[in-house]
Amino acid sequence: PTKAPPPAGGAAKNDEKFKYADLLHVWAARRVASYLQLLRGSLHHIKEGANLSSVFEHCMYCGMSLGRIGLDFRCLLVPVFEDAVRNLFGESLKRAVVTFGIMLAGYKWPRQAPDAQQQQQQQAPGGPPYELMQHPPLAVLANGILLSFNELRHCAPKAMAAELQGALSASLGEVDLTLKWYGVASDLDDSERQSFKGLCSQYKEVMVPYVRESFGKIYDGVR
Repeated sequence: PTKAPPPAGGAAKNDEKFKYADLLHVWAARRVASYLQLLRGSLHHIKEGANLSSVFEHCMYCGMSLGRIGLDFRCLLVPVFEDAVRNLFGESLKRAVVTFGIMLAGYKWPRQAPDAQQQQQQQAPGGPPYELMQHPPLAVLANGILLSFNELRHCAPKAMAAELQGALSASLGEVDLTLKWYGVASDLDDSERQSFKGLCSQYKEVMVPYVRESFGKIYDGVR
C-alpha cells in the first residue's frame, strides 16, 4: 500500500527553525561588529599603556567566554589593539620630539660645559647617562622617549617590534633634522656654537645608543 505523505506542517516547522537559526547568527555577528566598532572609537581616549593592557585583557576574557557558544572573536581584537598601541606610542614620541624642538629654540647656551667625568661618577647604575644633564633639552628628550617606552612595556605586541622600532628611528631622524636646521639658522657666537656641538655629540654618542638599548630591553635585543 502507498504510504501517505507527511503532513505539510512538519516541513514548515523545520523551515521556521532554520530561519530563526539564521536570524540568531546574523544578530550575533552584528553585535560583535557593533562591539568592535565601539571599541575602536573608545581606545583613542586611553593615554596610558597599563590601562590599555587592562582593557585588552578584559576584552580577551569576554571573547573566550563567548567562545563557549561559538562566538569567540578574540582574533578580531588583535588589529584593533595594535592600532591603539601604534597611536599611543607614536603620539608619545611626537610629544617628546616637539618638546625638544621648543626647548632647543629658547635654550640659553652655557659658556662652559660641566665636567662630564665628574657627572659620570654620579650616574646611578642602570639609569640614564648623567652626561645628558649637561644640556636640559637633551635630558627632556631622553625623558620623553623613556616615558614612551614605559607606556609601551605594558602592551608590547611582539609582531609590532619592527614597526615600532621604525617609529623610534623616524622620531630620532626628526631630531637629527631639528639639530641640523638649528645649526644652520641660529645666530651663535663661537662659545655658544661650541656648546651646541657638544650637545650634538652627546646626542649622537650617548643618548641615541642609550634609547636604542632601552628599546631592546622591551623587545629582547631589537634596536
